[in-house]
Amino acid sequence: MEQEPAPRLVAELEEISRNAWPALRQAERDGWLLRQAHGHTKRANSVHTLLPGSEPLTDKIAWAETCFARAGLASVFRLTPLSPEELEDALVERGYDLVEPSLVQVTELQSVWSYAPDVALTGLDDPAWLAAFAQADGLSETQQTTLRAMLAAIVPNARLARIEQHGEAIAFGMAVAERGYVSFYDMLTRSGHRRRGHGRRIMESLMAWGRDQGAVRGALQVVEANAPARALYASFGFRTIYGYRYRVLRPT
Repeated sequence: MEQEPAPRLVAELEEISRNAWPALRQAERDGWLLRQAHGHTKRANSVHTLLPGSEPLTDKIAWAETCFARAGLASVFRLTPLSPEELEDALVERGYDLVEPSLVQVTELQSVWSYAPDVALTGLDDPAWLAAFAQADGLSETQQTTLRAMLAAIVPNARLARIEQHGEAIAFGMAVAERGYVSFYDMLTRSGHRRRGHGRRIMESLMAWGRDQGAVRGALQVVEANAPARALYASFGFRTIYGYRYRVLRPT
């Protein structure tokens, strides 16, 4: 990150992320958006701070904690450049731990990226993709039901991708096209099949699909400590626009 990103760009990328990965329940209060999806992923089960607001922080934090506790979920906040500076200190004082510092990255789409012949692209209602991905990612039946509902709730145009070998799906991905961006999620390659270019071919195919939908840029989110993923994305020209992190209430 060479300079602070414009708040408008951060807000746009955050909106695209929320649209691409919808929560199943949500509530708003004084510039905050609280999202819940039965605990499946922190992005869909956290407070997103969108506007400064005017209510005391302690009141809003207590409201969020009550909402999460009522749902049987951990209290989680997603902190971005849009978050008020004093929020993190307030969360630390209340016993929130830092979890998964991550990066939002963007690249320009290139015409050389094309569909790979072994990458199958399907719609969001593909039960074969869901079953294979759930098995590869170790999702429980409850988590599968939640993921199915979240995929069904996606409004923008989207595609699932997978590579199969000998009748087994070994690599996965998802892309969502909106506002000139194609964004990427659920990138996963089974253990034992990594470092063989499967993830690269998934990415190239989804980028080609996004370009066909009118996208000119790619966007993604990656955990800062995930060196292999960051190396792959860097090879596609992804550059960091801003960072974000989660604060999770420590169990008592």
